Amino acid sequence: MAKITAPLMSLQARGSIGHGLTFSIRKSGQQVRWQKRQKKSRPTPAQANQRTLYLITLAHWLALSDAEKAEYNAKAAQEKVKLSGWNLFLQRALLSPIAYLGLAACYPLNERSLTSIADLSKNDRTASFSPNYPSHTFTYEPGQNNKLPWSIQGNSQDNHIYAPVVPYLQLGYTNNISVVVWINHPTTNVVSWGESIAGTYIAPPMRGFRFYLRGINDPAHTNRLTLEVGQGDSKGIAYYPVDSLADGKWHCVGFAWDRQAFRRMFKDGVRILNYTTTLPDWDNTESPYMHFAGGLALSTFIGRLSNILVYNRALTDTEMYYLYRVFI
Repeated sequence: MAKITAPLMSLQARGSIGHGLTFSIRKSGQQVRWQKRQKKSRPTPAQANQRTLYLITLAHWLALSDAEKAEYNAKAAQEKVKLSGWNLFLQRALLSPIAYLGLAACYPLNERSLTSIADLSKNDRTASFSPNYPSHTFTYEPGQNNKLPWSIQGNSQDNHIYAPVVPYLQLGYTNNISVVVWINHPTTNVVSWGESIAGTYIAPPMRGFRFYLRGINDPAHTNRLTLEVGQGDSKGIAYYPVDSLADGKWHCVGFAWDRQAFRRMFKDGVRILNYTTTLPDWDNTESPYMHFAGGLALSTFIGRLSNILVYNRALTDTEMYYLYRVFI
C-alpha cells in the first residue's frame, strides 16, 4: 500500500510505496530504498520482568477515576518533584506494589527456571515446583506475544507450582483476594474431573478456595469455569459455562472475591458472573501456601499458563478490564 505524503515524483513526495520500499528525495535526487524488515527478538528475562511490572502498573493507573488521577497530579505539584501524576504513581508503585496496587504475588515466568519462580511483587513469595519434580516436570513454551513472552506447559501429572502466602496474603474468613491468570487450553479436554488454575486445596479438610475448569467426566459441568470457596463439603460453588476457553487460544481469566459482598469471575476483561449469596464460615489463616496449574490428583492441569497475579484485595471490574487490555 502506498503511503506518500505528496504526489509521486513531486519535490515533496516521500514515504512508503510498497512492502519494504521507501521513497524519498535526497540532494542527489529522488531515491527508492528497500529495507529488510527487522525480526523482533524476545526480550531478556530482565527486560520482560521490567515490562511486566510497568504494564501492570499502567493498567491500575488507567483504572483510576479522573478525580484519583487529579490527586496524584496535585501531589506531584506539592512535592515539587517535576513529575506528572502518572510518573509519581509509577515510581511509587514500582517501589512498593503491595502498598499501591495490592499486588501480593506476581509470577510472569520469564526466567524459565525449573527450580524456582521469581516473585516480582517484591514480597519474597518465591514459588517452586511440587511434589513430583523433577520426574514430572513442566516445560517452558512461547507465550502469547512479547508482552507475555513465556508460559509454562502442564503435563497432567500430579505436580503444581507451590507458592507461600504468609505474611502478605492471609487467606482467612474476612480477607479479600483476586487472582488473574493467562491460560491457553487445548481444544480437547482429557482430564478426568477438573483442571486447577489456582487454589489452596491440597489435603483435607479442603479449606480455602479452588479456581478451576471442570473436566469431561463431570458431564453436567463440562468446561465450566468454577470457583469453590469454603471448607469440606460446606463450600459456596459458582459455575459459569465457558466452552470458548478450550479453543487453543490465549485467554485472561480471573476472579475478585470480597468476602463480605461478592465473588466475581472474569474472562478476557469482562465480568461473566457476579455471585452474592452468603458464604459458609471458614478460616484458612493457617494455610502456608497456594498452588497453580494443578494441586490435586483429580485436578491437574493440561495447557499453558502465564503471568500469574495475586492481590490481597478485590479488584474492580475496570482494573480487570485493563489488566487484560494492556497485555494484548
